[in-house]
Amino acid sequence: MQLSVVIVNYKVKYFLEQSLYAVLRATEGIDAEVFVVDNASNDGSATFFKDRFPAVRFLWNKKNAGFAKANNQVLHLLTGKITLFLNPDTIVGEDSFIRCLEFFESHSDCGALGVKMIDGSGNFLKESKRGDPTPASSFYKISGLTAIFPTSPVFAAYYAAHLEENATSAVEVLPGAYFMVRTAILKQTGGFDERFFMYAEDIDLSLQIRQAGYRNYYFPEVEIIHFKGESTQKKSRHYHQQFYGAMRLFAQKHYATKPLSVFLMSLAIRGAQFLNYFGNLFSSVPIIDKKKSPLQTIIIGNSHVFNEVLQLIKLAAQPFQVMGRVSINTDEDDPAIVDLENLIPWLAGKPVNCIVFCLGDLSYRAAISIMKYAGTHYSYFFHAAGSHSIVGSADKGVNGMQVAKQEVNL
Repeated sequence: MQLSVVIVNYKVKYFLEQSLYAVLRATEGIDAEVFVVDNASNDGSATFFKDRFPAVRFLWNKKNAGFAKANNQVLHLLTGKITLFLNPDTIVGEDSFIRCLEFFESHSDCGALGVKMIDGSGNFLKESKRGDPTPASSFYKISGLTAIFPTSPVFAAYYAAHLEENATSAVEVLPGAYFMVRTAILKQTGGFDERFFMYAEDIDLSLQIRQAGYRNYYFPEVEIIHFKGESTQKKSRHYHQQFYGAMRLFAQKHYATKPLSVFLMSLAIRGAQFLNYFGNLFSSVPIIDKKKSPLQTIIIGNSHVFNEVLQLIKLAAQPFQVMGRVSINTDEDDPAIVDLENLIPWLAGKPVNCIVFCLGDLSYRAAISIMKYAGTHYSYFFHAAGSHSIVGSADKGVNGMQVAKQEVNL
């Protein structure tokens, strides 16, 4: 078998639904298997997915085992030469997997591969490529110097700022949101270190792969959407405990022979916790507000899927005002037709701030391309034809984070 795809779900059933539609499209023509490990979600995920996606193998944990352990649960079941660990809040293009598999074929030194990620508003996610969290780079990131000097190869070394966003490069660390690795190497290294309940396990595995004599590559010719952090509350005390605890564990594991390094990283982590605690006292996470002005919305899709979306957005907490529909078929009698190449100029000057993509009529790759060229002026939503949800970003969020979302069911 060519490919094994492993997704760990935790209380994001609608995002997972949309992600699976995209994954199954991307596996067409590939000998592939797909696993979903649910970490005791209490949002009705088991009922929601019953009798859906028969090609996907679901495993239902009775308690939250953590990200690393949940992924390792299927390690003995994997039969693909290549394994992809994928977050449930992602959308992949139809050719994403095959192009990555071709990269492995042509690069025998490639142990693991990551891709270019953009968030739900079209922003490039700088964690698509990263450097090792050395004491210096960790201090610069945690202290805020990385944010002040985001392109500095010194102060932004945590995000490998010396490497171009659109250039294929060998990197030190790949993100767990899309982590494609040779299965033989994965079994050789033992998979993720289960001491990391959540966070830093991807950093640790990236290092293990390099220590095994292989290289990690950043491959920006493939672009995916990562809504980023939908299953975590970035401002919660629990999140901070998990994140900073993971970074302490990483420092203790890999810098044990360098006590000064461990001390400096621990100092930086404590400083970050202090700053985040007081920062959270004076900030708030935006949430969907029914009193907000309606999103001025264009729906891209043919009539049958258009009607599905209309039913869904009627149930949404965030108000939508549908301004019109753009058809993508070749029926010249359809008055809603706009050539995709002319879509962006057509939108210019129109009072539209939201685009809903009807996937199935529109390809996933085309939707990602539209986001790339339309930019961050719009909120974007996604609905696969025949699915029961619409997901996306109804708010630009804080610091580029996606903190508001639509989750509705028929």
